[in-house]
Amino acid sequence: MHSYIKRGGAVIALVSLLVSSCTKSPKPEGAASLILVNAMVGTSRVITNFDDTQPLHYFSGAFQAMYGWVSILNKFNSYSGTCHLSVYDYPDTAGKPVLSTVIDLPIGSSHSLLLTGTKQQPDTVFTEDKPPYLGGDSSTGIRFINLSPGSGAISINLEGQANGSVVSSLPYKGVTDFRIFPARSTVSNYVFEYRDAMSGNLITTFTAMNVGGPGQSYSANQWMFKNNTLALIGSPDSTGTYQQRILLINNF
Repeated sequence: MHSYIKRGGAVIALVSLLVSSCTKSPKPEGAASLILVNAMVGTSRVITNFDDTQPLHYFSGAFQAMYGWVSILNKFNSYSGTCHLSVYDYPDTAGKPVLSTVIDLPIGSSHSLLLTGTKQQPDTVFTEDKPPYLGGDSSTGIRFINLSPGSGAISINLEGQANGSVVSSLPYKGVTDFRIFPARSTVSNYVFEYRDAMSGNLITTFTAMNVGGPGQSYSANQWMFKNNTLALIGSPDSTGTYQQRILLINNF
């Protein structure tokens, strides 16, 4: 069953999926999770095959990832974690895949597979996700990723602060560690400004709204004691669907 939740401008598909095509071990031992993001410019949706050594049976439950969507896939069976993944551009599931790769998901691990590049020149970023424990004072963890093909290095600052005060230079496919920011009731929001690191020109902004702010209950707060990733997606030469913007990825 798929359920869709609108959060911070990103649509998140929560998917319970048995990735039975991954190489299995004899006895049940645990689970792993994978965040799959389609930020590949030029695609509207892609179809995944988690065992590209076997034919893709599209109508038997192949998972679809829309452009600009974040999908959290939970695997509940035991397996060694080695998956031969191929990605097809919808609706062409019979031809050559746009991308083929091998990913390793050890039991008990959490990873993100970020599809980037373009349909003509696909690429990936694969990360092991180890969000920090956010105890003690109210805080939030934020990681930054540059998934914008064709962009130069970017810098990130908070509104009103010097250019590059949060991240001085983040190249294409660059990933930062999680940075911890206060999320007390005195903080109304954070406005992050993304700039070309060389020229200082503003690319886009993202507002983390009501970080522990007034009128927002603890249970509804997306930021307090939670970790998120802010990914710059889209192409600097594009408008409309593929223009540069920030995609919010929840890392819990």
